Amino acid sequence: MTLPKIPPTIYRIKVTLKDIEPVIWRRFLVPSHISLHRLHLILQEVMGWTNSHLYRFEIDKKEYSVLYPDNDTDELDFIDSKKAKLNHLVTTKGNTFVYEYDFGDGWTHELVVDILEPIAGNIYPVCL
Repeated sequence: MTLPKIPPTIYRIKVTLKDIEPVIWRRFLVPSHISLHRLHLILQEVMGWTNSHLYRFEIDKKEYSVLYPDNDTDELDFIDSKKAKLNHLVTTKGNTFVYEYDFGDGWTHELVVDILEPIAGNIYPVCL
């Protein structure tokens, strides 16, 4: 007998662009098991960015991004965001972490996580 597959939890994330007035924020839902790279792509959509610059996440003083083969000097020393799963790094309701987009302009975002049960029939991600 096969047990029914338990669906992943859903993370409701509030992202706020830091150091700008008026406050710019979005709230959206994602499956908890997505990679940080996929989260980056979702953030690009919900914030209206163009995905034409480098990015990084900072979670518990560790930095995650895509790995660049031409980074010979190791000046960008990141953990691979394509292999890092959100639910392995952010596990508690109320956890916060940082997303930075465009290192030249330094668009820094704060992300706050709420943990929810999925609703049957809903498709994620979804912008609220």
